[in-house]
Amino acid sequence: MADQAVAAAADAPASPAEVSDAEIIVTGSRIASTGFTAPTPTTVIGEELIEARGITNVIDAINEVPAFRPSQTPAAAARGGTSSGGSFVDLRGLSAVGGAPTARTLVLVDGRRFVPSNQIGQVDLNLIPTSLIRRTEVVTGGASAAWGSDAVAGVVNLLLKDKLEGFEGSIAYGQSDESDYKEYSLSLAAGTGFAGGRGHIIAGIDYVDNKGVPDAFNSRDWGREAYGNLALSARPAGTPSRNILPDVRISDRMAPGGVIVGGPLDNIEFLPDGITRTFTPGTLVGGNQMLGGGANNSNDGIYFAAGSNLVNPIERYAAFARLTYEAFDGVEFFVEGSRAESKFSGYSASHRDDANLTIRVDNAFLPESVRTQMQTLGLQSITVGRIAYDDNFGFYKLKTDQEVDRIALGAKGKLSERWSWDAYYQWGRSNYVQRNEGTDMSNYRAAIDAVFDGTGNTVCRSGATGSPDAGCVPFNIFGQNSPSDQAVDYVRKIMINDVTTKQQVAAVNVAGDAFDLWAGPVSVAFGAEYREEKVHSTVDADSQARRFDYGNYQAISGKYDTKELYFETVVPLARDAAFAKSLELNGAIRLTDYSTSGTVTTWKIGASYEPFSDLRFRATQSRDIRAPNLNELFAGAVVGRGLVVDPVLGTSYQVNSIVSGNLDLDPERADTFTGGVIYQPEWLPGFRASVDYYNIKIKDVITQLTAQNIVDQCEDGDLDLCALIIRNTGGTITEVRGQSLNFNSLKTEGVDVELSYALPEDTLIPGSITLRALGTYVDRLVLTGVTGPIDRVRQLVPKWTWNASINYSNGRFGAMAQLRYLGSTLFDSTLVGPDDPDYDPASSDSINLNRRSPVAYLNLSAQYDIVQDGDRSLQLFGVVNNVFDKDPPPMGGYNPVGGVLYDLIGRAYRVGLRFKF
Repeated sequence: MADQAVAAAADAPASPAEVSDAEIIVTGSRIASTGFTAPTPTTVIGEELIEARGITNVIDAINEVPAFRPSQTPAAAARGGTSSGGSFVDLRGLSAVGGAPTARTLVLVDGRRFVPSNQIGQVDLNLIPTSLIRRTEVVTGGASAAWGSDAVAGVVNLLLKDKLEGFEGSIAYGQSDESDYKEYSLSLAAGTGFAGGRGHIIAGIDYVDNKGVPDAFNSRDWGREAYGNLALSARPAGTPSRNILPDVRISDRMAPGGVIVGGPLDNIEFLPDGITRTFTPGTLVGGNQMLGGGANNSNDGIYFAAGSNLVNPIERYAAFARLTYEAFDGVEFFVEGSRAESKFSGYSASHRDDANLTIRVDNAFLPESVRTQMQTLGLQSITVGRIAYDDNFGFYKLKTDQEVDRIALGAKGKLSERWSWDAYYQWGRSNYVQRNEGTDMSNYRAAIDAVFDGTGNTVCRSGATGSPDAGCVPFNIFGQNSPSDQAVDYVRKIMINDVTTKQQVAAVNVAGDAFDLWAGPVSVAFGAEYREEKVHSTVDADSQARRFDYGNYQAISGKYDTKELYFETVVPLARDAAFAKSLELNGAIRLTDYSTSGTVTTWKIGASYEPFSDLRFRATQSRDIRAPNLNELFAGAVVGRGLVVDPVLGTSYQVNSIVSGNLDLDPERADTFTGGVIYQPEWLPGFRASVDYYNIKIKDVITQLTAQNIVDQCEDGDLDLCALIIRNTGGTITEVRGQSLNFNSLKTEGVDVELSYALPEDTLIPGSITLRALGTYVDRLVLTGVTGPIDRVRQLVPKWTWNASINYSNGRFGAMAQLRYLGSTLFDSTLVGPDDPDYDPASSDSINLNRRSPVAYLNLSAQYDIVQDGDRSLQLFGVVNNVFDKDPPPMGGYNPVGGVLYDLIGRAYRVGLRFKF
């Protein structure tokens, strides 16, 4: 990635993404340098860019850097998981590939680790005050030797303001063109010196309240098209195996009031008050979805994501304070504390009985017309499918509350004119509480098996299909809105997952010039670090007993610690010589001892060569690691649920997938190469261009086989994996068991490009104009596992991603136009579409529409200084995102890949005021 940092090497004025520090420590190295001369590709996002874009969360600015893949953000329709509503960084898409999401990008705050927001090691950027960030540095190459574990893809370092005089803040309001996605934000910050300038205090708080977006079917034109993904096991000739089509609904395996599936009474649909009608299957039926169909279009609008929010509401605040004091000449002490809270609420999917309810002929709620037909045919039972779209038994409510507390204290000073030191201790705690509604399946099975007691009363059958207690309330499944409130209260309960992660870090660092060579001083940095991570959770008793239809959180408890030593150096070999304006080597080594997996060594070696002042080359080779996180090590057996294609039975259905932790895991090992060239010609002042190549190869990738992987590999003859599949007496899979393992490899390579040009003042029009373009080309993103190598380029990330902008300023007025381009993407890299030369509709890997066209989004922003009077200012700003209201491409429902790559909100506005005095 090209540098966007210090303007010292250029005569042009700094762009909004630049900073003005003449000499700073950048995250690419612990040794003093400028971002433009950093040995590892480094990008800097300044607070000016955040302000110009009207951004209330730094994650939105980071995700606009093409090398990042947006992962789990509130706008990506996060509905569940380890940290619902969280905002996490994912450099190069490496955190999303290889199984469950994890942290392969290290997040630092002021060069120090930040307490993880969950047990998988991710840091939620919702919980860091954006208004206090003075710049964000992104290292797009392996940096484990300098900074430690998790820096496989790179490092994101958030540097907070350390000196602030006076009071400043902003207030803003935003909403979408559809009058939703309403967001209110307020930020305040203040600072002052004391004790004759020896001390300084700074404090700030951010508050954001986003009201979310209803489900796409009811709020967006593209959502009302109801695109779905039909996977067909039996299909007409010429029809591919998978089909991305509009008007995809819940199939005849489920209906809002119940439908009979199979047998002589197939497709009888139940309505309230004992009324029935015929349910017509769609023209194509695959699993539990179909194209069109339904009695009298009764299933219009009934598709899997209907009712669950497109964006769930989130309310958050983040507060921070720091006190520094120079107690002795050259020795400064500091203490800082922060507290943040994020509240997230909304709806997830509803309860589904996917053709799996057995209803007996003597059921008390069974319509008499159906009972009579059953008796005539001699049927003792029928199979019914039902999806819960009742007013009182509809979509599951979910709510999360996350709190993060952090305290750090330390000191820094000088040992001499050439040597400096710093030391600190940090404690952090994150408490994440998730409360989700779910259906108690033991109570549910008992409640729906209702019979007459002989006196005219309806009761739960004793001991037949469940274990009803004295409080069992009969549940009427026949007809939408037929269940009583009392019955719903009996079967619906709250799952509680209360997880606390804690972190302690102590470190000491020394940096300086060891001695002088002919080309300059040899700079070194070395230090030691101790870190302890622990997790403990409590869950409700019903989840522990696995009584719910999904989720069933399991308790986790465990800890590990690390002891680390590192050394880094920069050795100048030439300066102003005939063959080189400059030539220097840089290297680093880190020795880390994990209490769980033993000792590992990481290293980096690189070189920077400037043959003349216009041109510079740089290259690094490094060994990086990611240690197994708390969840991968200590997780109890967690139950998920998903669709599996069963090759034995020749059909697809929902199964439980049970995954647990593994204490025998080893760290992932990555070999990373970066090499690039920076061109800044003297003949064109203000112009800079750079190209950086990267190649990352990760071995022993920690991942989990999906239930489908295990089933497929069993079918291919892997008997060890067959033992993980549990089938009932009828041959149907009831659950698939697995755990995290070191068995995959991951490779990615590509090129990062940056072009920037600051035109001379008043060249075209009065004022200054700066042009800038960042681009990333991903040549491959290959995961090799039990199914062989699969290239996920264009599925997880496009081949090309660009972010181009033009900035204009003239006195009190400034404006910015930004164009974001996403190249074509694929629905699934393992499938073959009609535009592929190997396409064969009869093949099991065929799909009717696999390629999405490129998309470009235009964003505009402007600001005007109403008041400009010394230290006092008042600025009005406005932003329009997705100016042309570009819809996302067809995604096959809420496809998670499309949901993070593309804008689901549509045209949106933000206006506000910034003030300072």
